[in-house]
Amino acid sequence: MNIPVSRLGVLRAVLVEMDRLYTELPQGEQLFFQWRKNLVTIGQQIQVNMGNQIYTGMAESVIDDGSLMCGRKTVNWCRLSPVTLC
Repeated sequence: MNIPVSRLGVLRAVLVEMDRLYTELPQGEQLFFQWRKNLVTIGQQIQVNMGNQIYTGMAESVIDDGSLMCGRKTVNWCRLSPVTLC
């Protein structure tokens, strides 16, 4: 079924929702910390395929550039950048 969608309407709805969420942030809290608090990946066992390399480990945290910090048994930490995950 093909339902026409107004791009302008979708953009407006996204911007209104983003504005609502931003204004609901506790005073002084940065959006990054709110986003990080809601990530479901943190604490989960993950596997990332990069070309012919496979990284496995526990998703421990993200840092302010969006990189995922993965704890692994073979090395202490692996930093997987946002570009890597796309």
